Amino acid sequence: MKKSLQKAFAVTLSATLAVTMLAGCGGSGSTSSSSGSSSGTESSADAGKTDLKVIYTAEPTSLLPGAEAQSNGHMIQCNIYDTLVLETNGDRTKLVPGIAESWEYSEDGTTLTFTIRQGVKFHDGTELTADDVVFSLKKDAEGAYNASAAELIESIEKIDDTHVAVKTKYAYKPFLEVLAMPSFGIYSQAWYEKCEADGTNTARSENGCGPYKFVEWQAGDYIKLEAFEDYWGGAPTIKTVTLKYMADATTASLSMERGDADFFLGLNTSDREHVAAAKGVTIQDVPSNGTHYLTFQTKDGFFANKDARKAVQYSLNREEIFEGGLDGIGQVSPYMVNPAHFGYVEDWEPTPYDVDQAKSILDGMGYDGSAITYKAANDSWYQKPAQVITEQLRKAGMNVDLQIMERGAWEDDVDAKGNSDMWNYMTWGQFPDADADIYMYLHTSMQGIDYANVGYVGNEETDALLDKARYSVDDDERLELYRQVADICEEEGWYLFLMTGSNAAVVSDSLKGFEPHAAVFYRFNNWSF
Repeated sequence: MKKSLQKAFAVTLSATLAVTMLAGCGGSGSTSSSSGSSSGTESSADAGKTDLKVIYTAEPTSLLPGAEAQSNGHMIQCNIYDTLVLETNGDRTKLVPGIAESWEYSEDGTTLTFTIRQGVKFHDGTELTADDVVFSLKKDAEGAYNASAAELIESIEKIDDTHVAVKTKYAYKPFLEVLAMPSFGIYSQAWYEKCEADGTNTARSENGCGPYKFVEWQAGDYIKLEAFEDYWGGAPTIKTVTLKYMADATTASLSMERGDADFFLGLNTSDREHVAAAKGVTIQDVPSNGTHYLTFQTKDGFFANKDARKAVQYSLNREEIFEGGLDGIGQVSPYMVNPAHFGYVEDWEPTPYDVDQAKSILDGMGYDGSAITYKAANDSWYQKPAQVITEQLRKAGMNVDLQIMERGAWEDDVDAKGNSDMWNYMTWGQFPDADADIYMYLHTSMQGIDYANVGYVGNEETDALLDKARYSVDDDERLELYRQVADICEEEGWYLFLMTGSNAAVVSDSLKGFEPHAAVFYRFNNWSF
């Protein structure tokens, strides 16, 4: 039974992550090269300003939690709907009370009992109840984006007027992080049922309990929000928010340079130099959820031989790949877990770069120079690293046939089916935990499943470690288990993790309270001028 639950959870998670990567921020990966609670010297002209103007390049599809896959949609949702627990501003791994003022695990780790905060109001002035919480969570779990969590949840029940219990099918330590995602926002049951009865589109209306109320959505143009003065956490300092849609990132950058907006997500690398030189704005290299990797088809072909994979390991100069592939923006990150997520081990050391050793291994194999197929997506943050890697492998004596493909075609052929000897891509943790980063790629139950373990890696030992880490509620134990998985993965040469980059944000120097967020869950009530 447990194995089937694992597989169901991972299968749906892999499909969800595929949607997220296609629709969300597609940038180059993770950690920050500049940070801070403000972006520069305050402009006296903007001091005390209460209206915020935001630019984004991908328009959301829905306001309703659980129905939206795009990162920009989640940014809007987290301002309209609060969740039971909230991520700390600037640190995804630290959770604080939200609609739940406290919570407690059962002894076996399968039940979370939440004490619901009293006096919380919805945007229409009605008071939030435990019934609203139960109704919202059940509806949220039906949303396409939350399919993975729905497989994990066994029941959601009201205990009394101030307590709600969520029971999972097995102990899952990062479940709190799952419930902190905007896709599990809380809304009014009465509002939802009225919308259903009169045909109102819940994707374009709302009655949440977050710091901002939805005002207007002009498709293809803008979305407007206004402060909720009765917000349980205190009335926001910023009173109005206009989110302007601009499909062209260069046009958006020029708008920021002119001072027409205060915050922009989606900066093109080609625009970076002139934006960095502009007065009144600062580029913040924001951590993202992705870690770049190189991997292989091990079921058959050249890389079914472990020695071939080891030869590639010794051929890789990660610093060179980072500088040439991501323009040196981010950091070299050889560990399998993203630096911003639970489970990351900073002092872990990969196989060292040694091109002579790579050549020696190939000679010992009797490699005859046969072509090795390497397919890469044509996005710059995948194509450029692939080109650097290809040249490194050729220096080691490998005959690499690099094929650059249109992103959608690549997704269908390689990411979903593994039709290549080798390829590079990026992990994308739906929530900040090692399980979300690597389970789908390394567990043998995921072999051959689209967008998951299509390279057929893994063994019984790593399965046991991954399963134990998934079910453990002890953080120290989980860290050690994941380190052991990383050691085995490196020894077998299944995945070679390379680096993390950044998704750049352009921030007005007068904006205060900004902290980088890997999943762009920016809550505007944390900001001011």
